[in-house]
Amino acid sequence: MTTRRFSTLEGVDAEERNASFVLTTPSAAGLLTTQNAPLTPEALGAGASLETVALRNRRRSKAARWSSTTQTTASRIAMSLPSSTCAASDTSSLSFSSSSCLEASPRFPLPSELWKHVMSFLSLDAISVRSLLDLMGINACAQMRSLDFSQRRLGACGTRMLAERLRGGACPELDSLNLTACGIGPGGAEALSIAMQTHGLAPSLRVLRLAGNGMGSRGVTVLAKALKGGAGANLRVLDMDGNKANAEGMLLIIEAVSQATCPLLEELSVGHNTLTDKGLVYLAKALVDSKLPHLRRLAIPESAVSTEGIRALARALSLGGGGGLETLDLSDNHLYPQGAEALAIALAQGAVPALRRLILSRNRIYGDGTAALTEALGQGRCPALTWLDLRGNKIGSKGAASVGSLLTRGTCPRLAGLDVGGNYLYAEGTALLASALIQRPQPAMKSLDVEDNAMTAEGAFLLSEAIRRGAVRGLERLNLGRNGIHAEGVGFLMAALAEGSCPRLRSLSLRSNELGPFGFAHVAACFQQGGMKGLESLDLAVNGMSDEPATLLLPILLSPVLLPALRDVDMTFNGLDPTRARCQVLALRGGREGGSHGGREPNMPVVRLERKSSVPIIRRTQSAPASSG
Repeated sequence: MTTRRFSTLEGVDAEERNASFVLTTPSAAGLLTTQNAPLTPEALGAGASLETVALRNRRRSKAARWSSTTQTTASRIAMSLPSSTCAASDTSSLSFSSSSCLEASPRFPLPSELWKHVMSFLSLDAISVRSLLDLMGINACAQMRSLDFSQRRLGACGTRMLAERLRGGACPELDSLNLTACGIGPGGAEALSIAMQTHGLAPSLRVLRLAGNGMGSRGVTVLAKALKGGAGANLRVLDMDGNKANAEGMLLIIEAVSQATCPLLEELSVGHNTLTDKGLVYLAKALVDSKLPHLRRLAIPESAVSTEGIRALARALSLGGGGGLETLDLSDNHLYPQGAEALAIALAQGAVPALRRLILSRNRIYGDGTAALTEALGQGRCPALTWLDLRGNKIGSKGAASVGSLLTRGTCPRLAGLDVGGNYLYAEGTALLASALIQRPQPAMKSLDVEDNAMTAEGAFLLSEAIRRGAVRGLERLNLGRNGIHAEGVGFLMAALAEGSCPRLRSLSLRSNELGPFGFAHVAACFQQGGMKGLESLDLAVNGMSDEPATLLLPILLSPVLLPALRDVDMTFNGLDPTRARCQVLALRGGREGGSHGGREPNMPVVRLERKSSVPIIRRTQSAPASSG
């Protein structure tokens, strides 16, 4: 492979792009690597380094993933200056996620024309982890502070190489390491734990995210050993969510963070593992002993925790442990009414005055548990509460009355999100909730989720009346899916929205409500009145639309005048003919095809038709005409 040098941008054609070459300009500084070629000090240039780099690539195809043959298709671009020019630059952040683009900081001292030329022929998807690790291997990232490999399939092999670089002191100032969903497995966890016990990683590390890596009990155990050895002395965030660890492994992690080895810890996430009551009891003891005085976020969803563990946690909170908690996530466990009542006692005593988010979804607390919780919150001991999630707890009309009572008291003035979906409210429970909203409007509420409650058209009418009266005027997200409201119910709702009752509404879901042709006529009429110009996302899936209502609705959805902010529309599973719909859109656009999937222009919504369709995506251009129907 040859190396060619150019002093200008002229003369670089397609044939030259396959060669490895160096571009040198009087003001060029920095370095880019593509495909799989390892960097060398010679290619980097004396003293050259990066100022700021943010690299994001798509996940590579199976054939192009990590392998021993990554050296075979090397291609390299390096832009270098004498050391006097580049000495002041540094690398502070590298991010390798599943996004579709590569971004380099505009603070690179490069001419804009040079950047345009280089980016025009770089193969962005071909940038490999190996090349980036080689960059670390020559100490070009000595001042890097953040490293994000989330969603990249590093595997055990890639993690071992990364750990080796970190052990060698490649990033001595690294304070954030994100390896979420990288598939590191037990082997990668072992290599990482060794690196954490050296001076190359542990001293400055503050954020460690290892969620969704399938490390199992073996990997969790070795990481617990590293934490006990002092590797977590400066940790502020530890995310071990979803690693398939059993009770023994999770107990070791809890012991590690509870023995004053992580005194500065602010966020702890150990959910989707088998924590069990034993692990939560041990954690509660650590809270009582003030071993985690700075803890602000505790997330233990789906952790096989039952009433016994929740009682221990509530007792610890009542004794002053965890007084600084702002987020408590106990979703998908087994609280039952008894656990909810124990937690309510702690809340009523003002044990967590800073609480902002309380997530108790799918815990089978029923109406009695909900009544206890809302009564405790109604005493005003959690004035900062902004989010309450009670989804899937089968609270029924009794629970709805309790939630309504909480709203009318006004003791949670900052409540911005309420989720009571999947709770068997029916029309009666919806009426109680709507009555509370009318009696005391909630101007701070931005998200209301009442999905899957079988409210029918009667409940939709009552809720629509609350909306029409401005009870939730600041609402940005409304989810009414799976409620069987039919055409009559959606008529009431869209009439209220057409009056501008929710001018900030950005997301509306009417999924699976059996709207039928008449229901879609109501939707079209609302949009024609221009009362929802801020809408960005619309879900109309599974509603029995058929082709005739689609012919009426599509021109309105594609209108930049009626719906200028619309970005995403879901019309799947409605029995539509995608070819007919596509032809209609093409006719509206003067026969012009839309842009490519990767090059979609701004302000161009995506309309999804049928998932199995050969043309599932429709887009409009800025010049698409408005239509009245």
